[in-house]
Amino acid sequence: MDNQEILETLKKIEYLLRMQTIDVVGCKEAAALLNISESRIYHMCASRMIPHYRNSRNRIQFSRRELEEWVLGDRIPTEEELAAKAQEHVVLNPITRYEYNAI
Repeated sequence: MDNQEILETLKKIEYLLRMQTIDVVGCKEAAALLNISESRIYHMCASRMIPHYRNSRNRIQFSRRELEEWVLGDRIPTEEELAAKAQEHVVLNPITRYEYNAI
């Protein structure tokens, strides 16, 4: 790596570190967070595929926390968590005699 490449890499690192402290980001920052192009961000906003806001100047803004949650999607529980939830449901919702006879 030559000095120019090292400086470019350092600038990218500084940029990403600054973004970690910002709660509201624009399209450029959102694209960097999601590792996609800005044009893709605009397309996703127009298609309502990504959570976003429009401010009074009609600029697109994003909540960094919401973007991170959106990227993660729905959490899939483990087998142990499902078993615990099933056990809790059985304990809290016992079958009555009437319901048992209907089975």
